Amino acid sequence: MKKLSLYIFLVLMWCNTAQALMPCEGDDYKKWNNCDGSFTYEDGRKYSGEWQNGKKEGIGQQSFSDGFKIIAEFNNNGSPNGYGIGYLPSGEIHVGMFLNGQKFSYGITILKSGNIVMGEFPNGYANYIKLNGEPTYINLKNNKIVEYTNPLPDCIGKYISPTESTHWNNCKGKANLIEAGMIYNTEWSKGKPTGKGSLLILKDGWFGKKFPGRVGNYVGEFKTTKDWGEMWGLGVNLWKNGNVYVGEWKNGISNGKGILRWHQGEIYIGDFVNGKRHGTGSYIYLDGTGYTGEWKNSKMDGFGTETFPDGKRYVGEFKDDKQHGEGICYTKKYGARNCKMDKGIWVTE
Repeated sequence: MKKLSLYIFLVLMWCNTAQALMPCEGDDYKKWNNCDGSFTYEDGRKYSGEWQNGKKEGIGQQSFSDGFKIIAEFNNNGSPNGYGIGYLPSGEIHVGMFLNGQKFSYGITILKSGNIVMGEFPNGYANYIKLNGEPTYINLKNNKIVEYTNPLPDCIGKYISPTESTHWNNCKGKANLIEAGMIYNTEWSKGKPTGKGSLLILKDGWFGKKFPGRVGNYVGEFKTTKDWGEMWGLGVNLWKNGNVYVGEWKNGISNGKGILRWHQGEIYIGDFVNGKRHGTGSYIYLDGTGYTGEWKNSKMDGFGTETFPDGKRYVGEFKDDKQHGEGICYTKKYGARNCKMDKGIWVTE
C-alpha cells in the first residue's frame, strides 16, 4: 500500500508540475525521462540536470574539458537555448540569453579585469564600463567592440523636458537630467524615451535618493507611456551593488522571464512579477543546493524539488520558503519514501 501511495503521489505530481524531478535511473541516458541526472560524454563533456525523453531539456549545467562551464536552459536539441550564465576559462563571466550555446540578445560580460560589457549580443548597442566608472557608449559586431554609431539621426539641441523638447522625435540623443540624476542615451519620440538605448541612474539625484534600489545602469528597450518612457521589453540591468538581471521588463520593473544573478554568485532563472520571483523558476545556491518549482512573492511556495549536494532531495509541497505538506523524501541509502513536512521539519506519523 505504501508503494502504491508513493506511485500515485508521484504520478499526480508529474501531471501537475514539471518541477517534480526524481533521480534518473540506469546508465542509458537515452531512456531517461522527466528526471534529474548526470552523464559524462567520451569527449569529456559532463552534463548534470533535467532530462526529457532521453535529451537534455530544462535547467542544467554543462562543463567542458577546457574549463568552460555553463548553467542554462537547455532544449531538446541538447544546446543552451534561453537564459543562463557561462564561466569562461579566461575568468570572464557572461550572464544573459543564449542561442545554440552562443551569446544572443541582451546580456552582460564581466571581464577578468572587472570591466563590463553590457548590451545586445552579438550585434547591437552596448555600454562599456570600466571598474567603478561611468559607461562609454559602444556598438558590438560579432561580439567585438566597435565604434559607437547612431542608428537614427542625432537629436538636435539640448534636452529640457518632455513638453519643451517635443522636437526630439525619431532621433537618438543623450539627455542628462541633472537634478534627477538620470542620464539617458536612447531613441526619442516627441520628447520621451522609446526604442533602444540606455539609462544610468546615479545615487546623488532626487530619483536615486527616493528609489535607492533603482540605482544602476540599464541597457535595453524602452516604451513610451502617457507621461514618460519606461524600461519596457528586453534589457539588462546592473545595480550599484553588483546584482544583475537580464530579461523582460514592464513599467520599469522586471516582469516576465529572466535571470537574476546576485553579486555573490547565486542565480535564479524563471518568472518575475513586479520585481519578485513569482511563477515557476530555478534557484541555485552557492553551496550547490538547488530548487526548481513554484514561487510566490520571492518565496518557494507550491510544488517543487529541492536538491542537496549530498544527494538528498525533497519532492513535494512548499509554503513560505519551507518544505511544508506532503512529499517524497529521497536519500541514496533509503531511496524514495513518503514524508510529511511541517515548516521544514519531517513530521513522524
